[in-house]
Amino acid sequence: MKALNTETGKERWSYSEGLLSLSTSPIVAGEKVYVTSQGNLYILSVKSGKELEVIKHEAVINSLAANNKLVVVADLGAGVTAYDLKSKKAKWSYTNDSFDIKNRPQVTLFDNK
Repeated sequence: MKALNTETGKERWSYSEGLLSLSTSPIVAGEKVYVTSQGNLYILSVKSGKELEVIKHEAVINSLAANNKLVVVADLGAGVTAYDLKSKKAKWSYTNDSFDIKNRPQVTLFDNK
């Protein structure tokens, strides 16, 4: 993954540690970049690309949203989990068992909800 300067197109930083294949597009929230690979959630610095944290999730993540307190991930097993960014622990999780076929939920946060 590479971050480019939007004015010049020159590379600002790159990151590839542990990224075997990206399962989602990276997102930016505040001063952090969130990217997923192989069930892991990598939290990077926007400015430097330095790895700040890795949260291990038990399934491949297909959608995520973040604010300054939480990152919420949806996985291919129809689960949605909110991780507290301070403790890096799961705050809550939800599994949609009402479908015969596993769905792929998309998550969005509105006004920190």
